[in-house]
Amino acid sequence: SRLVMKAPLTMLALLFTALGIVEHGMGIGLRIAILDRAPVSNTYESLLWMGLVAIGAGLIAQLANKRKGWYLFAGIAAAFISVLFAGLVPLTDRTNSLPAVLRSNFWLTVHVLTIVASYGVLAVASVLGHAYLIKDVLLRKPEADAAGRSAALVVQTYRTLQVGLVLLTVGTILGGVWAAESWGRFWGWDPKETWALISII
Repeated sequence: SRLVMKAPLTMLALLFTALGIVEHGMGIGLRIAILDRAPVSNTYESLLWMGLVAIGAGLIAQLANKRKGWYLFAGIAAAFISVLFAGLVPLTDRTNSLPAVLRSNFWLTVHVLTIVASYGVLAVASVLGHAYLIKDVLLRKPEADAAGRSAALVVQTYRTLQVGLVLLTVGTILGGVWAAESWGRFWGWDPKETWALISII
């Protein structure tokens, strides 16, 4: 659409995007209905949820952003990458039974959905960061000075990182509450908890 037929090709891209979002949402919805639990108990489900969150975050941010933004592009790209990786998960690992540690439907929904949602938002930030590197660093015209570079992508990346960090922090705290309820301790400095804290910091 940047080269020819801007309006029709843009509308076609938006139509295919909408169809993809509906199909993605229906797939996750059917999985929830069949399994009767949140769709984040294994790598396959987590990647699909992460992709749907990436599309949603990109769409909401694009609609909220009055200036020309890259949010929707980043959300679609992150979702595409997530779905590609989900396709690489072996079929036997897509339908495995729920581990005993995850058998609390409430905490699985509250804690794990929040954590994986943060991964989706942070994937959008990653795509935005790469778009900045390609557009404003690698493909920058030699005559363009630092002031001529697009600051919009930097701001968009930073805002998306902020949302992802908030979700990651809330999800980690909720994980501590779940641990306190399940094991009688909020924090135990095991490797998973330690790296969650390092990620937030």
